[in-house]
Formats: sequence, C-alpha cells, structure tokens
Amino acid sequence: MSDILEEVLRDQSDEKKVLFFRKILPIVIFLTIVTVIGMIINNWYRDDAMRRNMQRGDILIKATNNDDKKLVDKTLTDLIKNSDDSNISELASLKRVGIKITEGNFEQAKILLEEIINNENYESLTSSFARVSWLSLMIEQPILSVKEKGQFEEYLKYYHNENQEFFGTASLLKAIWFIRAGQNDLAKEVLRSITSIDNLPLSIKEQAKALLSKLNM
Repeated sequence: MSDILEEVLRDQSDEKKVLFFRKILPIVIFLTIVTVIGMIINNWYRDDAMRRNMQRGDILIKATNNDDKKLVDKTLTDLIKNSDDSNISELASLKRVGIKITEGNFEQAKILLEEIINNENYESLTSSFARVSWLSLMIEQPILSVKEKGQFEEYLKYYHNENQEFFGTASLLKAIWFIRAGQNDLAKEVLRSITSIDNLPLSIKEQAKALLSKLNM
C-alpha cells in the first residue's frame, strides 16, 4: 500500500493522479467482489435453510471452476433465474460481474451491475456494492451521456451516511468526479470529510490525504 501512495504523491498533475486511480479501480472491484462473496457465503451458512441450499451451492462452485466460459455463464444465469434463494442468486450475479471484469468486458459488467441494483430482493450489502462498482467502472469512461451522468449522480446520492457499506470508497469516487468536472473546491471538501471520519478504513483515509495534498499544490 505504501508503494501505491508514494506513486500518487510523486504524481505531478491532477490528470495523472486521476488516471492512476482509474487504473487500479477494476482490480479493487474484483478483490472486493471476492470479499463480498465471502461475507454473503458466511451469512448463508448461518441460515437455517443451509441444507436446502447446499445442492445449488455445489452447482455454483463447480460452475466457477469450469474453463468453459459459455457453460459457466449459462449455469450462473440459470441459478440467478431459477433459484428460490436470494443468497444463491446474489452469489451467482456477483460472480458473473467478476468474470466480465476479468475479461475486460466492462460494458456487460455495467449492465449486470444495474440488474443487481434494481433487484429489490437482494441484500443491502450486495446492492450497495453493485452501486459503488458501477460508479468505479463508469468513472473510467472519458465521455458519459446525459443519462449516464444523471445516473452517476443518483448513485452517489445513495451514499449519504458514513455508516453505510462502502461509504468511504463512494466518497473517494465523488471527489474524483468533482476533479474531473474541474470542481476542485468541492473535491477538497469531500476529501477533508473522509479524513475526519474515524470509522473509515485507514487505506481510504490515506488515499484521500494523498489526493488532497496534490490538490493543495
């Protein structure tokens, strides 16, 4: 982590700084997907219906270990559509997103994330993660349509409480969004608020400090 921060601090322009964060966002998304899946699995195994779900869980595990991409996608899609347990659907949905990201198919990943966001049966953890992942992917796009810009700002507004899942990451993305728009004062305000929140991860606060130091140059 220290190497990443040093690279940011050595950056001599706002443009390079933003590009750096855009480069690592897909990696961060993929790693977070793994974490979220683990959290959902943990909750799932505490569920009283564990035995009933084991068969579908086995199908999910076998599918993710298969090298046939078409078969994997079909299996995951079938699990999403036919499973009567939302946890299985969530795991399969997140896995599909992860696969598309590793393949570099960000457009399809974005569509899948929107499906997760719009599914009212999914847990808040999954929906919140889907939103921040969508924001992370879209902020990489050099040009956004009017509709996409409106959607971006709408998703940002979802993160209004510092106790929400992924609030810190969403706040960093908001700061980068302001920087891209040339609104550095607003970006500084967001970054300062990040550094002052006690319960945010240290890595998020350090990244906020790094961005803030560059904006103050």
